[in-house]
Amino acid sequence: MDQDRTIDLRIERAVALIDTQAITTTTELRKLAADLNLSCSRFRHLFARSIGISPVRYLKSVRLAKAKLLMQSSQLSVKQVMAAVGCSDLSHFVRDYKTTFGETPTESRRSPTQT
Repeated sequence: MDQDRTIDLRIERAVALIDTQAITTTTELRKLAADLNLSCSRFRHLFARSIGISPVRYLKSVRLAKAKLLMQSSQLSVKQVMAAVGCSDLSHFVRDYKTTFGETPTESRRSPTQT
């Protein structure tokens, strides 16, 4: 790993909290930055330098991956899945889902599970 990709321990903690869904909103990201004794801008900078994308974008990717898993493995409605992964706007959720996976959440449910 080159010097620019060294992961700060605070960022490792942030990633772990996002991955375990202890952090699910951008408001919680701001609180996390404060808990790590970082300003929001410094947190964003360190996160992007360490992970390669912004914390908000990373959070969105984790939410969408969890949503896809729920759509394919449960009978929850799209709105229930959306709420379960911490999203609050249906149109944005469906648009982001389709942009990421090339299909709507409902189409994901109909397609065979990829393993």
